[in-house]
Amino acid sequence: MIRAFRCEWTKLWRFRQALSVWGVMVGLTCLFVALFFGSAGETTTAPGPGRQATFLTLADLEKPEGLWVTLRVSSQMLSVVAFVLVAGSMSAEYSQGTLKVLLARDPVRLRLLAGKAAALLAFAGAGILLAGIAQAGVATLMAAVRGIDFGAWWTAANLEDALLLLLRLVGAACVWGLLGLMLAILLRSAPAAIGIGIGYTIIVESLLGLVLKDIHPYMPGQVLQAFVSAGQPAIGQASAADPLSLGSSALLGLGYAVAFVVVAAAVFHRRDVSG
Repeated sequence: MIRAFRCEWTKLWRFRQALSVWGVMVGLTCLFVALFFGSAGETTTAPGPGRQATFLTLADLEKPEGLWVTLRVSSQMLSVVAFVLVAGSMSAEYSQGTLKVLLARDPVRLRLLAGKAAALLAFAGAGILLAGIAQAGVATLMAAVRGIDFGAWWTAANLEDALLLLLRLVGAACVWGLLGLMLAILLRSAPAAIGIGIGYTIIVESLLGLVLKDIHPYMPGQVLQAFVSAGQPAIGQASAADPLSLGSSALLGLGYAVAFVVVAAAVFHRRDVSG
């Protein structure tokens, strides 16, 4: 497993690969910071002629949660990047024929799969940690520009909350990555795996939520969002807390992760790689 991990990590550590993944994560997060802090006003406003809607005020951003509110909002996009990374990398092993070579050197399939998956998830997690650090720096800079008092941000309790949010986000991204791993092994095609995964996240869950309202909170995307948010609405949002608590969403998310791993391992172990 260690050898497979090192092999995959070396491949991921190439400059262009690191820039394309980590750069997207950091860039998206910083973009959300600029948009949120740049559009915040004295009061909330509805959209109208010549003006944009604002749901965050300067007073909201002075609260302790202002340090990491944009990280929470961008959490789903960061998880999608992790999903694409894992699904694309694993699918490429099939399409490029390199999986046969890897199995010739390490015929224990599950050990190889575990090493590759661990490297991909660790790489995605490192990118999210970098994005969290970058958003904190950019948020502080934007707060200074907008005249926002950020003294409440840098307390020990708030920094602990921010770190826990970051860890929950890494955990949710890992579950999305395992979904990408399963789809890549099942479909052996990056466009198919990525298209189905993103289509499900953006379209299917939203449509099912209109007709299956009782089941909707328990679908993977909703469960992981509730886990990241710890079941609470973000500042500036009037919506009620999520139906799932932090504990419930964590257990369900773990259940989904186990299911994705079991399916991926079973198929990878039994199916011929030449197909």
